[in-house]
Amino acid sequence: QIELLKRADRERTANKNAGGDSNALVVKADPEPEWILPTRLSETWTLRRLASVFNDISMVPPGLEFSSAEKDRPANPWRTTKRVVLATVDTDSTVVYYIIHDGVVKPRPN
Repeated sequence: QIELLKRADRERTANKNAGGDSNALVVKADPEPEWILPTRLSETWTLRRLASVFNDISMVPPGLEFSSAEKDRPANPWRTTKRVVLATVDTDSTVVYYIIHDGVVKPRPN
């Protein structure tokens, strides 16, 4: 997140130096592919079952179509472990999303 803010600030400064009149800080984050695990609230999940999910997946989902510019960009340096987005739906169609990591993950510095 800090790198995104620094890049946006550099672009804003360059725009001002080029004669631009906008003082807005525009942050553009690239989308990242994620594993989504759809579940129902009534399902029972155990650590063993989650471990088997993590054993069966790669760091990022395969088979996505990327443009040549996206293929050349570096991978996210913060992505150090496997993770899935657990999408849990209830009978009233409420959906709650949880990001679950494989193992213990140190929080990002602010």
